[in-house]
Amino acid sequence: MPLHYELSDLRLLLILMRTRSLSASGEAAHLTTSAVSLRLRKLEDGIGAQLFTRTGKGLVPTEAGTALAEQNRDPQLEIAHQLLFMPDLFSYFLTGIANNEYCIASTSELLDAKRRNWSQETIRALELPEHLFGEIIQPGTIRGTLKEDIARETGLGAVDVIAVGSHDTASAVAAVPATETPIAFLSSGTWSLLGVEVNEPILTEEARKAEFTNEGGVGGRIRFLQNITGLWILQRLMSEWKARGEEQHYDTIIPQAAEVETDTIIPVDAPEFMNPENMETALMNYCRDHSLHIPQSKAETVKCVLQSLAFKYQQAVEKLNHCLPSPIRQLNIIGGGSQNKLLNQLTADALNIPVYAGPVEATAIGNILTQAMAKGEISDLRELREIVSRSVTPQVYYPKK
Repeated sequence: MPLHYELSDLRLLLILMRTRSLSASGEAAHLTTSAVSLRLRKLEDGIGAQLFTRTGKGLVPTEAGTALAEQNRDPQLEIAHQLLFMPDLFSYFLTGIANNEYCIASTSELLDAKRRNWSQETIRALELPEHLFGEIIQPGTIRGTLKEDIARETGLGAVDVIAVGSHDTASAVAAVPATETPIAFLSSGTWSLLGVEVNEPILTEEARKAEFTNEGGVGGRIRFLQNITGLWILQRLMSEWKARGEEQHYDTIIPQAAEVETDTIIPVDAPEFMNPENMETALMNYCRDHSLHIPQSKAETVKCVLQSLAFKYQQAVEKLNHCLPSPIRQLNIIGGGSQNKLLNQLTADALNIPVYAGPVEATAIGNILTQAMAKGEISDLRELREIVSRSVTPQVYYPKK
């Protein structure tokens, strides 16, 4: 049998082994019964073996199903001392103290979003060793002091090692120069994360169906967000054109794209655009297969990609607004993608609200100022944002229609 599976499939398999029921597994995994059945069938097709026998009394694991489940109960989990995410690991190397920063831990789906701590119910349902899950610490907390040998080698001395929002978007959102609540943000880069910062998680069925997650933020906040493909498609196109001697530069191709007209919209999150051998070919083939106008120039191709992203943002904001008491009134775009003037304008037009672009280096700014907060130089997240607001001036894009 193959040794590698999607983590979500493995989780579902272990839940099915425990419940022996499609409906009960669906409840535990927050999926419909039909979705559980479909994913189980795909998993069985993928390994070429039946994992369960369907009976009137429920599911009975086959020999293959039992073997697969046992195979994926990794003995390393039993002998491991503690689970550390990559930022936690670096902190451990620097201080010798092992703990888990809240923001990065929240991306595991193993936290109770309300309590801001590990969900023992989820951990037990997944049959994970409970001893792996250590202390959760908040951003703006001193994690420890630099180890003596590193302090001597670097000449830094006994400096504090501080927990920041160690998921980069968490630090970036902390540096949004806005005061209105909830703060609506789009962390724009290779990947897009669109959502709002709220005080408490939104755990409604509508939020689940809209595919929004509750992830941790600086100051104990919740980043209620959706993951969307970002400028990855455009980056791949630029790389491919360069490789075949047709290099384009953003400062020339973006203005050219702004001048062309095309009505072609592609679904940017479609599997065809995840990691094709050739992105331009994938885009052309998709248009051809779906009777869409095929871009006739590089500028038209870029316009197609950017307006498709803006359309996806519009769809996400519509779902987001249905989960909130009132619709968002402005969108703050941060990160490297905030430099793309055409995408910013297309987004403002699609959402019909103002877009505030910047700062580009929001992650670094949020990181540094969270450290200042830990040292008592800044009192809280509100003061942190006031400092950012006095230091940077976002460029504003108003809807043209």
